[in-house]
Amino acid sequence: IRGVAHARLELGFFESLVSRTGETDMDGYFSLTGVPTGAFRLRAMHPTLPAVATAEGVAPDDDVIASFSSGAQLTGSVRDEGGAGVAYAAVDLEKSDGYEQFHLNLQTGFNGGFTCPNLPPGHYRITAGRPGLTTTATVDAWLVTGPNQVTVTVQTATPVQGQVLRSNGQPAAP
Repeated sequence: IRGVAHARLELGFFESLVSRTGETDMDGYFSLTGVPTGAFRLRAMHPTLPAVATAEGVAPDDDVIASFSSGAQLTGSVRDEGGAGVAYAAVDLEKSDGYEQFHLNLQTGFNGGFTCPNLPPGHYRITAGRPGLTTTATVDAWLVTGPNQVTVTVQTATPVQGQVLRSNGQPAAP
């Protein structure tokens, strides 16, 4: 295994608000000082590598190795109640697992499909819809490393029709 130079590090502790940040050296090594005793999660991010590397341990006893993986790949579609793809629907992905937060806005293509490679694995709330054409629907999905599939089914919006009248009951025409 080769070390990753200049990866950005975030070290957070489960039982306190203490956190530390840092960066790996040219060989991928790092040392963070002023670290309290306790359970922690380390996240490593790099702009040219996919996903996020994470590791957990207990300070000061554990040496930490975080390996980058390909992350979760999400392929999804937004469909109406008849099964047809909803073109150009807004798709909102939100991940919040108590430690890690992630938010991404996407749009479906002409066929109602969307893809998103290299997401951090975990629980996501996926909301989709096309204002004026469909309702908004939300699904919860647990994404794992590797391929994942999700379908969000929305209802066709019912148009509201009517007429604006004056107080005397006559049409409010120009």
